[in-house]
Amino acid sequence: MDQANADYDGMSFIPVLKLATQVVAGTNTMYLAYGTPAIPDTESSLKVVTVYKDLSGNSSILNIADFNISDYVNDASLPTNDQEHLAGGWHVCDEMTSLLDEPTASLFAQATEASNEGNHYQAICVLGTQVVDGTNYSILAKLDSQLYVVTMYADLQGNASFTSECAIDLTEFTK
Repeated sequence: MDQANADYDGMSFIPVLKLATQVVAGTNTMYLAYGTPAIPDTESSLKVVTVYKDLSGNSSILNIADFNISDYVNDASLPTNDQEHLAGGWHVCDEMTSLLDEPTASLFAQATEASNEGNHYQAICVLGTQVVDGTNYSILAKLDSQLYVVTMYADLQGNASFTSECAIDLTEFTK
C-alpha cells in the first residue's frame, strides 16, 4: 500500500485495515482506508482501495471506491450462506482483529447476547457514530468469511442492541 500510495497523485490514503486478497498474476489486495484529496481544506472520507502487486513486487492502485456507511444501514440483510470464499476469488483476511475500545466492545457483546438472530459477529472496527438520544454505532464486523456493517444502538442507560445488519459485497468495490 505504501508504494502504491506514494505513486498516486491527487489523494493520499491512510489504510485502516486489509479487507481481502485475490490471487491473480500477482496479488490484488483490498484495503479500507481514509482518503484525503490533495486539495487544501477538504475532508477525508472512507474508501476501499484495491492495490495490485505484480510478480516483481511493484505495486499500483487499481481502483478507488467510496465506502458510504449509509448504504449499509436500515437493510436487514442477514447471513444466507457459509461460503468459504467470496465471489470473484476474493478471500476475506483471517488476521483481522478487533480495533474496538473496551467500552464499545462491551456494548457490542451486550447487543450480541440480546440479538434474536443468534449471529455472533466478530467486531472489527467502528466506522462511524451518530449521537441521538443515545448513540448509534456503525461497526464493521465479520461472520464466518463474510463482512457486514452492523448498526448498534446504545441508549443513555447503557443498553445496546443491533438495529440493522447488512452484508458487504466486496465485488461492488471493483466496478
